[in-house]
Amino acid sequence: MPDFVSKAYGYHIYFWSNEGEPLEPIHFHISYSPHKNATKVWILRDGTLLVDNNNDDVPANILKKIMNLMSLKESVKIAEKKWLEHFGTISYYSK
Repeated sequence: MPDFVSKAYGYHIYFWSNEGEPLEPIHFHISYSPHKNATKVWILRDGTLLVDNNNDDVPANILKKIMNLMSLKESVKIAEKKWLEHFGTISYYSK
């Protein structure tokens, strides 16, 4: 079941209620409709974003717009807050 569902440029932005055992580092997915193998973006400790994969083949111009929107400090803080509320802990992906 997806959580933190938002929508931008026709795409859903979300994370799953079950993000692995052990819990994966904080990230979100982008897709037209939520599914398990969607485009994945890590949120790094410094608030920057890193595309892990673009499995949904989100067009480059749309992906760039979503990344710009999600990289805003307010958007990162909201995502971190929602993740922490849901999972009770946050870890960050290391490059």
